[in-house]
Amino acid sequence: VHILPVLGNVQVVRLTASRLRDWHAALAQAPARKRSRMGQAIRSTKAAPKGPEAIRKRRATANRILTILKAALNHAWQEGLVPSDDAWRRVKPFHDVEAPVVRYLGQDECTRLLNAALPGHRPMFHAGMLTGCRYSELARVTVSDVNLDSGTLAIYHGKSGKTRNVVLTKE
Repeated sequence: VHILPVLGNVQVVRLTASRLRDWHAALAQAPARKRSRMGQAIRSTKAAPKGPEAIRKRRATANRILTILKAALNHAWQEGLVPSDDAWRRVKPFHDVEAPVVRYLGQDECTRLLNAALPGHRPMFHAGMLTGCRYSELARVTVSDVNLDSGTLAIYHGKSGKTRNVVLTKE
């Protein structure tokens, strides 16, 4: 959707860093797209991003799309289909735009979430809220991962691949 209409007719060996930088910058300045059904006209918001948060979001989206393009181009280079990866290696993503929104649920929101969950899912939701662990991490926990002497839970296969210990409260 974002790559082929602009770069789809350009031979990879003819891509330049400046062309890719211009495409990346144009993505960040373009209005956000709205989801549409297959075969329907492409819809977007009416205006380009205004304000620091809107600009940050568009730049973060442009970075994700750039990552996809670079992955495809790197694959072509690794397979020997392209003589050099120099053009896209020189294109850098926007800095400091991937800041996650840090927000914690209040007590009333936690209660509403647990009440809205299916009864079979409530224990997992509750464990996630108490530990901050992801579902996949909690699903792999065994009894031997809990150390009651130190009050910790060992997470061996987390998202980062590193082992970490979660401090458990009395609750």
